[in-house]
Amino acid sequence: MSNSKYSVLAESTAARDTLTALSALAGMAVKLVSPDPESGEPLLASGTAPFCHLISKNRNGAAACRRFLAGLQEQLECGMRSAEGGTNPALRASQGAKSRPARAIRNPQSAFCTQQCFAGLTELAAPVTMQGRQVATLICGELFPRKPTAQDFERCLRRLQAMGIGLDRARAREAYFQTPIAGPARIRAARQVLADLAQHLGEMAARCLLERRKGNPPCVACAKHLVAQSLAEMPSTRSAAREAHVTPQYFCRMFKTAVGMTFSEYVARCHVDRARELLHDPDLRVTEVALAAGFQSIPHFNHTFERYTGLSPNGYRASLWKA
Repeated sequence: MSNSKYSVLAESTAARDTLTALSALAGMAVKLVSPDPESGEPLLASGTAPFCHLISKNRNGAAACRRFLAGLQEQLECGMRSAEGGTNPALRASQGAKSRPARAIRNPQSAFCTQQCFAGLTELAAPVTMQGRQVATLICGELFPRKPTAQDFERCLRRLQAMGIGLDRARAREAYFQTPIAGPARIRAARQVLADLAQHLGEMAARCLLERRKGNPPCVACAKHLVAQSLAEMPSTRSAAREAHVTPQYFCRMFKTAVGMTFSEYVARCHVDRARELLHDPDLRVTEVALAAGFQSIPHFNHTFERYTGLSPNGYRASLWKA
């Protein structure tokens, strides 16, 4: 998994502001974390529930939270492999976490998990994908599925004590009953919003990656301008080099160094982004979207779109308007 792709999203002010706004609006914690099991503490935590904050300040509590997060990530990975007919989880475990290859996710919305933590709070997790591959995990929740009782608190406190998590009883009780409550309808709504936000963040990561490198050589800047001005057609590497007045070999080397991808990949990304914008218009047929985005054949359009988004054009449009 590419840490650089996660970093470009985690360091984005726009992504941070979006997560903070969602947390404030929904009244639940929202976190963006790396899928790397050795990444350390979760980043961009916003709206953490008081009870979770109290637990995390305890040394054993923080360790238990990290173990739970790792288990949530593993459950999400299992869900993605199941959706793709991937390897058996037991085989995956025997191979070790670092040895797994990047796996394309054809339908990110099908990979979603809901789990209760050791303190009884519900957490939701969805993969953030770029080019059909997971680059981050979006987690929200820290909710009770129903209004807790005094008996629930006592059971929870005993469970925490058995785990070596000692909390001040009065402070723990106050924080416990401040935890947000979400019934089935609200959980379903949260799942929908989380899935949509995960898709949005994946698209944001792709844009951030394209914009991250500054100070492009003149031939690269010229090529980018050419692409931006001709989204109804796809310029070739040779035509871009000719427009920049350099040899194709020199142009390819400079573009890959400056942008981190080949010119053909850059063109494909830009045209897929254009197609995504057009697919928001329900009056446009998929064939019209393909032509307007510069694709000369529907099979090529379908293949390229799915390669970079993990969804077919029809599947992407359906995900925008699903109930």
